[in-house]
Amino acid sequence: MELFLWAIAGGLLVACLSAIAVVYNKESVSTKHLSRDFILGTVLTGCIYPLIPETLQEISTAVTEKVSLVSSSYNSSDPGVQVGPPNF
Repeated sequence: MELFLWAIAGGLLVACLSAIAVVYNKESVSTKHLSRDFILGTVLTGCIYPLIPETLQEISTAVTEKVSLVSSSYNSSDPGVQVGPPNF
């Protein structure tokens, strides 16, 4: 159900952007072109939306790993490693 809602929202967004572009170019808006753009936006959003949650989860996992790696290197117990300006 959620996929259909996002697909419709994507179709509406693409149709609105198309209508704005047509009006900006001072042409007449036709129902045929808006319908075509709505269908294209719906199909595009319906195909792309299922990939987004997996991709965001992979990105957040990679970022979390990098942050933990960097923070562990700052909390090193090596007394020879100093962070900050040098003390001459």
